[in-house]
Amino acid sequence: TTRQEGEDDGGMRPLPPVSLRNYEGHSRSSLSVTAREDFTQLITYVEETLAISPWNLAENYHVVCEDVRRTKAGKTHESFQFVLNGPGEPSAGRGEGLSFLKRKSKKKEDKETKDSKRVTEDYRRLKEPDLRRRLMRYGYEWERVKTLKRWDLVSLLRSRDDSKKGESRHHYLKRLQEIFHNQEFALSHHNPPDS
Repeated sequence: TTRQEGEDDGGMRPLPPVSLRNYEGHSRSSLSVTAREDFTQLITYVEETLAISPWNLAENYHVVCEDVRRTKAGKTHESFQFVLNGPGEPSAGRGEGLSFLKRKSKKKEDKETKDSKRVTEDYRRLKEPDLRRRLMRYGYEWERVKTLKRWDLVSLLRSRDDSKKGESRHHYLKRLQEIFHNQEFALSHHNPPDS
């Protein structure tokens, strides 16, 4: 069957109808806008092709699993995670397979930590009425908020931010488990899905 326009198959993009020969002797900045877009598509295609090559996927699997092992042993913080869908996902976007492409998770955590510190400093600078308004905006009731002292308000806002940081990790693990359940069902199912 053919893929419909805009439909995500979870896999690689088709090879763009562009040849590198068209760009010999040209710098990227000297190309027209259309030619740059074609060239960008071609570069993306080559990058995706290299990313899902068997040797790269095997290396990614090893790096992520080794990273998880070191994290469980308490030797390091988790640095890498699997990309859950997109290029390299073997079930063509049905969510029945896991892409072994890796992504960095440490930078994101570092950024969240910096953001959290920045937000905490902002909370300390806020006046008590502003702290109360912010908590009410986040869904806390006025009866609870009006009785709290200033530092209790700051602490409540900080704890809310800390719980938000854990949600992304929880969401990743939940999605990973979903994929494993879908894969188990697909492999135990007798009738293969239509392609």
